[in-house]
Amino acid sequence: MSTPPRSSGKMKDLSRFGASYYAGLTIEADPDSSPPKLAIDGHKISIAKVGASFVYSEGDHSTTGGTLSALSKEIIDTSWDRKKRKETRRAHLAELRKGLDSWNKWRREHPEVRPLLFGAPLRGKNLTNFNLCNANLIQADLRGARLINTNFHEANLGGAKLNHAKLMGANFCRTDLYETDLSNANLTGANLQGTQLARTNFRGARLTGCTIYGLSAWNLQLKAAKQKRLRILYKEGEFPVPDLEVAQLVFLLRDNTRINNFSNTMSSKAVVIMGRFQPKARKTIIDGLRRDLRKEGFLPIVFDFDKPTDRDFTETIKTLVGLCQFAIVDITKPRSSPLELDATVKDFQVPFVPIIQKGEKSFSLFNDLQKYGWMLKTLTYESADNLSRVTKPLIIDRALKVCKKIRGFKARPGTDELSAQDYIDGDRARRKMLEGVLR
Repeated sequence: MSTPPRSSGKMKDLSRFGASYYAGLTIEADPDSSPPKLAIDGHKISIAKVGASFVYSEGDHSTTGGTLSALSKEIIDTSWDRKKRKETRRAHLAELRKGLDSWNKWRREHPEVRPLLFGAPLRGKNLTNFNLCNANLIQADLRGARLINTNFHEANLGGAKLNHAKLMGANFCRTDLYETDLSNANLTGANLQGTQLARTNFRGARLTGCTIYGLSAWNLQLKAAKQKRLRILYKEGEFPVPDLEVAQLVFLLRDNTRINNFSNTMSSKAVVIMGRFQPKARKTIIDGLRRDLRKEGFLPIVFDFDKPTDRDFTETIKTLVGLCQFAIVDITKPRSSPLELDATVKDFQVPFVPIIQKGEKSFSLFNDLQKYGWMLKTLTYESADNLSRVTKPLIIDRALKVCKKIRGFKARPGTDELSAQDYIDGDRARRKMLEGVLR
């Protein structure tokens, strides 16, 4: 089987933690599994690892790659006929350049054709009102393009560059925007319903009046993004939310049919970590705790974020502690920890695990908090590595043991009532018995 010339373009190393693109195709892989896993555009590819190399066999022909990335390119170059795909892309680009009316007419006459425009050089182009639904625009260059009211319904814009693009009123319904660069783009009034957002870059973007029902949002970059009047459609109408990433939580609270599931998940998985996060050595301790908790299946919430706009820090930490399964507080050279503990330990029957670096002393009022049964014995540690070795037995296991006791106490049936009349009747019986004895 002849192999077309390999592309000189670099592709990041494949891993189980994300998708990569090549020749307009999506590659998903897990090189560390046994056997290694590989899928190209959703098609599973059976491969094997022989020594340090990866091998793909098809009939009498086999392809070998020193890395899974190299093997994936070889498979695409041959089995997917990359040369033919590039020829199709050139033909579709030629159709696109004929202009709006011609392109949209071509789309209506050929609804079965999926436009191949991957990697297309469309920087600064005016594609307003173009029908780009279901188009393959993977890694296309649309920087600064004018795309007002453009229809991207079910298109794949993975890895595409749309920074500084004008996308007012654009339709992204059910569009794939994985690792898409939309920094400084104007998406005012865009339809983002059902959109797949993961590692999407919205830095400095304008997101005003967008419809967002049904989107998925993971690891977004939203620094300096202008988010206003984001609308979630609802059976009773619609309501606004201020942020893409919290939209799903807000909808959950609004709908409330699964609010118990949310509460139960938080109270069984969330762990609040409080402490001093500066200098860097202190941050290392906190980061190590967060890593070790994740390994054990917990959701660590590190209280190191900016001050809320309409709540003070005390209100916020009380809300978090009220939802968590247990809390860890580093009282080494504390600043805010004394206030945080004083505001929470007295009000919440949640296990608190205090930790302190060896040689340091706890703050003066700490002893007053140790009278509460859910405040565990303080754990001393010498270093981040020293603490990591005992996180499970001396932090997690101890906290869960206390948590079990607390929940067992709360689950007990109500205390029996004390009846005044029963006491009076009993007192009478005792008196009669005494009189009989005296006689």
